[in-house]
Amino acid sequence: MTAFARNLTLALLATGCLVSLSPQRAEAAEPLVAEAIINAPLATVWQAFATREGYASVGVAQSAVDLKMGGLLRVQPDPKGTLGDAGTTVSEIIAYEPQRLLSLRVRQAPAGFPDAGAFANTWSIVYFAPLGAEMTHVRIAGFGFNEGPAAAALTRYFEQDQVAQMRRVEKHYWPLCALCKVETP
Repeated sequence: MTAFARNLTLALLATGCLVSLSPQRAEAAEPLVAEAIINAPLATVWQAFATREGYASVGVAQSAVDLKMGGLLRVQPDPKGTLGDAGTTVSEIIAYEPQRLLSLRVRQAPAGFPDAGAFANTWSIVYFAPLGAEMTHVRIAGFGFNEGPAAAALTRYFEQDQVAQMRRVEKHYWPLCALCKVETP
């Protein structure tokens, strides 16, 4: 566990935010992790994950973001669908710190997901860190996705949905930044 994660956990414990975690959750499997270095400033990358305009800029057909504790993030990837229909994924915002952290829990799985109830024990934390003025490190840690009887389906969801979101953002700011071009042989 990193010092940041340990300090965050201690702070949440001290404020009572983690009291609902069961003892087995504390010893749960390691999170699924996806990371990328995005060739854009931190404020720009934050917008891509935390605003409707940001989602639109990276190719998500429809979205709505109510950026507040308990607010909802609704994403409809199908341009023929309707935001709020059965194909919409709805996530609750558990916590956020602007331009540093966004924590989400899926409340409504998209239609056709084989075990929608399995999302009840999953959540993700998206960490943002500046790498100089023009690049941002993004790390998504998904918890509870690789546990229980629905683990395979949940893992595929993490890989297809959450990793795909990061890849869309990464691709949107391609080509390489000036520093990367200099360092690439």
